[in-house]
Amino acid sequence: RTKLIVMNVVVIVMVAIASVLAINGMIQLRNGAIDKLEAQTRADYDTEIKNQVDNALTVLDYFEQQYEQGEYSLEEAKTQAADALRNLRYGENGYFWADQTDGTNVVLLGSKTEGTNRLDAQDANGYHMVQAIIEVGQQEDGGYANYAFPREGETEALPKRSYSKLYKPFGWVVGTGNYTDYIDEIIVAEQDELNQQLVSSIQVMMVIVLVLLVVLLVISIGIIKDITSSLKKEVAFAGKLAEGNFTVRARKQQMKRKDEFGILAVSMNQLAIQLNDLLGQIQSESKGIGCVVENINQAVDT
Repeated sequence: RTKLIVMNVVVIVMVAIASVLAINGMIQLRNGAIDKLEAQTRADYDTEIKNQVDNALTVLDYFEQQYEQGEYSLEEAKTQAADALRNLRYGENGYFWADQTDGTNVVLLGSKTEGTNRLDAQDANGYHMVQAIIEVGQQEDGGYANYAFPREGETEALPKRSYSKLYKPFGWVVGTGNYTDYIDEIIVAEQDELNQQLVSSIQVMMVIVLVLLVVLLVISIGIIKDITSSLKKEVAFAGKLAEGNFTVRARKQQMKRKDEFGILAVSMNQLAIQLNDLLGQIQSESKGIGCVVENINQAVDT
């Protein structure tokens, strides 16, 4: 009984450990899926704004070619290009800006900022964002800049990410960008959905594990009772034989078992029969010997 109980406890502990490892694995899968989604979403955003700037530069190429062909003077070409860039849009809120390398703004939605130097402009955290935009834009393949700025009419600073690239013929650093808080919203929404799926999966798994453990316990208890009950019957039978009671017989139900207990019951039952027969023979022979002795004694007396 004790060994079987210990075995069941070991099984339960192993199932518990396996369940914990499975849950930990599901959590890691969820975290990996979220990280992958965020990385892919941000990469897609970067690719989008880079492609948009590249498209805008092809528009500037047209006016630069007009200048090269003598259709426009350089200033006329720049003016036409600035107008085209100012009106260029993509998506819902996508627009472009252009700054000279010294920080003088050329294009910014036709605002009062155009024509002024904004090299010292800072974001909500004191970061010189325009300096960064111009600096990374002069790299060979352009570059990205991150900063925080409130939406128009709002005060809360939100994350923005821009891509800028130098258009050498005009000496302009052309850029675009947008708020990236929507990415955080996508990640949070996906995380909430994955968390719900994780909780649901854990609940289903725990129900299955509990059901299996209950079934295991019920089966184990049945096996333990069966084994201990059979052992008790065999021990009691052996005890009767040890007391010299060879008339006792194993129970028919016990002998019908197809396992070792059944074999043992049949064997001990045959042993009891043989011992009883042997005892009968011994008693019969003892009586015969007694008669012979008595006859001898009578003969001696006469």
